[in-house]
Amino acid sequence: MRLLKLSCLAILLIAITSCNKTNEKMMELIPENSTFVASFSPSKILDHTGITVDDNGKLQLPGALKELMEFNQKDLDEGIATLQSAEIDPSANVYVYSSITDVNDASAVMLAISKDPEKTKAAIEKEIKESFKTVGDFDIIAKSDMCIAIKDDIIGIFGGNKIENAEEFAKEVFTKKEKSVLDNDNIKNTLNADADVNY
Repeated sequence: MRLLKLSCLAILLIAITSCNKTNEKMMELIPENSTFVASFSPSKILDHTGITVDDNGKLQLPGALKELMEFNQKDLDEGIATLQSAEIDPSANVYVYSSITDVNDASAVMLAISKDPEKTKAAIEKEIKESFKTVGDFDIIAKSDMCIAIKDDIIGIFGGNKIENAEEFAKEVFTKKEKSVLDNDNIKNTLNADADVNY
């Protein structure tokens, strides 16, 4: 539940930190045979939920949404400050996918883009008080129920049963797929539709 709340907050907050080629770069990492795939447009979600940013850069949630998310203003302000320092790219979509072949081996993956991977790593290290480890061509932190991996400007976040083999799974996440969702026009068109959330 904690990972879900953090992921929901991240999706909502990414848009306040301020392309198709960038989106395609992430989509080519998502297997065509994924069980579930969704893309989120953070800016559209903010527009349609009534979330605003005040003159001081503080996120303002409508009352009902604030209660649903169970975050107070201090939590939101701290989350905003962390995400702003993490240099998450608000112009790119956020993708979530899962390839569940075995319910005991299930894990969802969230992909986002960093405008400055070094600042992103520094902000994450400061927040969770652990250091990234370089493994081949990516950096990774695996902590109890969540893993964050960064390769070039792509951020991959996953949890669940994949934590035990986090490095191996991260390598798989960052490998361009022979058949990705870009190879399936139905999926590609759905993920690129003009909606807040596409799935």
